[in-house]
Amino acid sequence: MVKALIFSAVISLIAVGNYLKKKDLPSKKKLNVTVTIAIFLIIYEFFWSILT
Repeated sequence: MVKALIFSAVISLIAVGNYLKKKDLPSKKKLNVTVTIAIFLIIYEFFWSILT
């Protein structure tokens, strides 16, 4: 679970950095998608650790 949290945090930080550099609409869309994927990974890893 810790690996998924670290992975999600790193990806989110990269997306936030790219958005803050460019501040355009495609960067914002990529940021939203990245945050959604990160949240999905955290939830998936949480349920996977409960079920195993």
